Formats: sequence, C-alpha cells, structure tokens
Amino acid sequence: MKSQEYMNTWGKDNPKSVCACGHTGDGGNSQHADRFQLGHGVCLVRDCNCQQFTWVEWTDEAKTALELR
Repeated sequence: MKSQEYMNTWGKDNPKSVCACGHTGDGGNSQHADRFQLGHGVCLVRDCNCQQFTWVEWTDEAKTALELR
C-alpha cells in the first residue's frame, strides 16, 4: 500500500501511532480521545495519566503499510 493511500484510507479507521504513554493514538479507534484531530487528546485507558497524545513511533501496522520495515 502506498504511503498516501494508507494515510487517507486505512489510517482514518485505525490508530497509526504510539504515544509516549505506550497507548495508540493518531487515527480512528485509538486509545486517545479526539481533540482537533482523531486520537490527539487525553488517553482513555484506565489509570493512565496522559493528558495529550505525544507521538513516539508508528504502530507495527503503520510501519508495514508505510514500508518502513
């Protein structure tokens, strides 16, 4: 899958990135609430104190789709 196609299609319904707290974000169905963009707000995982998504790396699925592996 080409990078742009991934970002525009698959990534809309699936989390694309991992936050500094270790939970997914940056896309649909992420573990972070929506704020300005999908999955960029507070972490929704119980007992996690993360207040805002902070990008650390791509998810394994995103790395494959973006041909980073």
